[in-house]
Amino acid sequence: MRTTTHLPNDEYEELFDINLVAACVLDDIPIEAYNRDPKNAPRVGFLLRKSNKLKNLINLYLSGLLTVEPKQFAAEIRNLKARTKIPY
Repeated sequence: MRTTTHLPNDEYEELFDINLVAACVLDDIPIEAYNRDPKNAPRVGFLLRKSNKLKNLINLYLSGLLTVEPKQFAAEIRNLKARTKIPY
């Protein structure tokens, strides 16, 4: 995962909800990069490649129908925070 602000917007979806991002990672959707604006710290935008799988997962998440294994989910949240230096 790299920090960047120069990826094409038509190929990537930028997500700011760390819970949604953790669910995506657990469903094998990799994070391509992330954006961190020093003025808006600790806000981080995670960039994921657009796909039908990502679109379907976002729809499930927003409709409240997505399920994840709680321990893996909590571990992934901690991992994302550590990798992007978001305070707990």
